Amino acid sequence: MATRTVETQETALLAARSLPGLGAAERDDLVSGLNESVAILTDLAIGYKQAHWNLVGRDFVQLHELTDRLAAEAHTHTDTVAERALALGGTVDGTLQAAAETSPLPAFPRQERDATRLAEELLRRLDAAVAAMRRSMDAASEEPNTQDVYVEVLRALEKDRWMLQAHLS
Repeated sequence: MATRTVETQETALLAARSLPGLGAAERDDLVSGLNESVAILTDLAIGYKQAHWNLVGRDFVQLHELTDRLAAEAHTHTDTVAERALALGGTVDGTLQAAAETSPLPAFPRQERDATRLAEELLRRLDAAVAAMRRSMDAASEEPNTQDVYVEVLRALEKDRWMLQAHLS
C-alpha cells in the first residue's frame, strides 16, 4: 500500500510540473485564466443548447441549426482551453458548478421562447465572453503558446458573433 501511495504522489508531482522556463506563479495565473475560460465556454455551450431546445418563431430552423452548431463548437473550444491548462501543469475544473460560480456571463433567461429575443441574448452573452477572454489573452502576453490558444478561440467566437449579429440585422 505504501508503494502505491508513493507512486500516486510521484505521478501527481510530474503532472503538476510547470513547463521549462515557466515559473509556478506564472503557471498558476495562466491556469486560473484558462479555468475561467473553461467556465465561460461551458456557460456559452449550455446557453446555446437552452436556446436550441426552447426557441420558437419564424426563423426556427435557421436558429435551431445554428445554436446546435455553436454549442458543439463551444465544447470543442472548451477542450482546447482545458488541455492547455493541463499542458502547463495545472488542473481543470470543468464542472457545471464551477461554470455557475466562475463565469462572468449574464444569467440566461430560462423561460424565454422567442427566437429573436433568444438570439439577442446569445449575442449579449457572446459579447461578454469575448471581452473576458480578451482580458485573459492580454494577461497571457508573456506566454505565446497560451496566448495563441486564446487567439484561436477568440477568432472563432468573433465569427460566431458576426453570424448572430447578421441574423438579427
